[in-house]
Amino acid sequence: GQAFVLATGGSRTEKDEPGRLLHAADALRLALKRRVEDLTLAATARERMLGELALAREIQEGIRPKDMPRATNLDTAARLHVTRAVCGDMYDAFFRSPHALCCVLGDVAARGVSASLLMGRVIPPLHEALLSGMTPAMALETVNKTLLAGGTAAGTTTFVSIVAGVLDIRTGHFTWASAGQPPPLHIRAASVRELPWSEDVPLGVRTGVRYRNLDVQLEAGEGLFFASDGLSTARSGTGRLYGETRLAEALALFSSDWRLFSCEALLRATYEDVLAFSSPDGPQDDIAMLAVHWRG
Repeated sequence: GQAFVLATGGSRTEKDEPGRLLHAADALRLALKRRVEDLTLAATARERMLGELALAREIQEGIRPKDMPRATNLDTAARLHVTRAVCGDMYDAFFRSPHALCCVLGDVAARGVSASLLMGRVIPPLHEALLSGMTPAMALETVNKTLLAGGTAAGTTTFVSIVAGVLDIRTGHFTWASAGQPPPLHIRAASVRELPWSEDVPLGVRTGVRYRNLDVQLEAGEGLFFASDGLSTARSGTGRLYGETRLAEALALFSSDWRLFSCEALLRATYEDVLAFSSPDGPQDDIAMLAVHWRG
């Protein structure tokens, strides 16, 4: 009887073996199918991401001025520090007439592709609004209305801090309006001061916002410096902030003699100072800078 049981058990094991092999094969095929599906989804997502990145780069290059505006009594320069492939900080500068220089600097409350795409929805219509002759405040109100009317994808930001201004290069009179962006710094002979803050909200926050124009009279030889907050919030290796005080001191030092310091040299020196301060990793946020020197 014992022999019969053992023999029967052995026979049953042999009969079950093909079933186990088939089950294992089915499980392997299912695992391979899922793996292929995962790889396909990953490849599709990567293609979409690369497509969005290429689009963001194209938009960024399209809205950035090819050449900075200059005149016999005017010098300008701009610079970008990009922490990723593309950034949300951007500048614009152009003549809307032979004597009216428009200046814009913006900062999106995000980084990367989404920030760049959002800035692409702001700079072109703002450019057109200023070019049409609108005051800075009216141009910001127009773009704010357009931005909110267009909506946004879930989980993305619509907040854009921006400052826009117009300089009359015949008289040195500068008019500007701000949507949540700090005003430009007024560079005078070896001294720097911040222009009044209008305390207006960023674009894309709410409808019906009324922005206001402010103005200042530049004297011959004075200038303006615009920067996104990635500059002042750059941190050292020990966590210290670069800050507005150090920025003002650096600008005052670098611009002590405009005859020797062009706007391009001023921005280069400022950028090198920020890099040295925030070494070894450099600034961790995007930075846009724009400098204007009115010779009178």
